[in-house]
Amino acid sequence: MSNNTVTINLSLPQALVERVDLRAKEDYTSRSDIFRTAVLHLLREDADWRTVFNDKDGVPVDDFLVELRRFDDGQNK
Repeated sequence: MSNNTVTINLSLPQALVERVDLRAKEDYTSRSDIFRTAVLHLLREDADWRTVFNDKDGVPVDDFLVELRRFDDGQNK
């Protein structure tokens, strides 16, 4: 682990912690690794979507999300 790590505290529902612990045990890893992997996945996914929609020929992601919400609202009426 890098010397640049920071320790944080999280408040989570007990059931979620139990699921994380079970997954960590199954994968022979730690809670920290589970959370680190999840956060990295979330950030990469967000970056991938922003790249798709914010390239010079693409649609800004915020505009796309507004239109998607409008479409969804129209379909659910």
